[in-house]
Amino acid sequence: MSDGTGGTLLNQLSQPEDLEIDQYQNLYIADTVNNRIDYVVVAGGNGYGSNQNQFNQPSGVYVDERTLTVYIADTYNNRIQKWLENSTTGITVAGIEDTSSGTQTNRLKYPMSGLIVDREGNLYISDTNNQRIQQRLVNATEGRTMVGSEDGIGSADSNKLNRPKGIRFDWQYSLYVTDSGNNRVQKFNLIDNG
Repeated sequence: MSDGTGGTLLNQLSQPEDLEIDQYQNLYIADTVNNRIDYVVVAGGNGYGSNQNQFNQPSGVYVDERTLTVYIADTYNNRIQKWLENSTTGITVAGIEDTSSGTQTNRLKYPMSGLIVDREGNLYISDTNNQRIQQRLVNATEGRTMVGSEDGIGSADSNKLNRPKGIRFDWQYSLYVTDSGNNRVQKFNLIDNG
């Protein structure tokens, strides 16, 4: 896509942070400094900002292959945007409209690359600076903490995180978290198989 020279042209990237490939082998790139998601620009591309068609350093992208809906971690707007196929604006599905951060269950604080949707359509978010993984049920207005601790950053305790970023499920729906500040990857069993 790029010759290695950063820039704002459509064939250039500027500090890309994350990528996703859908079932049709389409590539989606979180082009962070350009404030857009590239797939021949699938989302954003309208400059820096907090309007529904803008981003402030998006750093994560996830494509729900069932619906071809694109979820974007709009990091410095403290929100997750959902872009439906062929849409020109996003819908805020986590975080609040004024884009302020916070620790409440309806707010995020610098969500980064970790986004994933489970088979029921529930959204999981790496709420990086709140040191937690949030689950947002379909049509919910607030999230709930699935992994992490309400009393801050942790290191030795397995139930505490330090700047969690990437998240993925395995085939048994165990959740893997890159606990970047603790230099480890952790596995959490969220579903009771008994």
